[in-house]
Amino acid sequence: PFVDLDQVLGRARERLDAGDPERAVEILEPAVSTAPRSIEIRKLFDRACIALRESIYRNDLPPDRIPVLARPLEQMLGEPLTPEEGFLLSRVDGTWDLKSIIGISPLGELEALRILKRLRDKGIISMKQMSVASRRA
Repeated sequence: PFVDLDQVLGRARERLDAGDPERAVEILEPAVSTAPRSIEIRKLFDRACIALRESIYRNDLPPDRIPVLARPLEQMLGEPLTPEEGFLLSRVDGTWDLKSIIGISPLGELEALRILKRLRDKGIISMKQMSVASRRA
């Protein structure tokens, strides 16, 4: 299928300039695979990914917070989860901070962040402050 790269770039820049890096990444992802040699697409995609990572850490999932299950596990058994969501969720034990969970994940940092944000948005996990005792350890 033909992709109008100029149109894709324009829409992605608009979203990025409007402070919506998540949508910019979504717009650019298919274009990166369709036009893997386009330096312009790659540069804008990288810029959007950096902005999205920073935005998620700043606004949604602070790296020093600890993800915890927001509901009892029994209530989540019927939840349709992807294998990646299941893997990350299996690491949420109330003791590991976000950065540690992402660090042991075979997923890229941004992909893991997006999945954890989606789990939080679905009400499956929430974030708690790290205790003073665990900060000293």
